Amino acid sequence: MPITKSDLSILRSAVNGDVSLDIDNPSLFNRIFKLYEKRGVEFYGDPEDDYEILIDHIASDIGYAF
Repeated sequence: MPITKSDLSILRSAVNGDVSLDIDNPSLFNRIFKLYEKRGVEFYGDPEDDYEILIDHIASDIGYAF
C-alpha cells in the first residue's frame, strides 16, 4: 500500500520524536519496516536499534536533517 499524506504526517511526528511509530501506529510501522527491508536495509533484531535505524532512514527519505 502506498504512503499517504496522512502517513507522511505521522512519519514526520515519529522522526521528531512526538510519537513512537511502533506503539502509536503499529500497522504503519509494519508497512514501513517491510518496505525498508525490501529495499535492502539491514536490521539486527534488537527492537531499539532497529527502530533507530528505521527512523534514520525515514528522516533521510523525507528530507529531515539532524
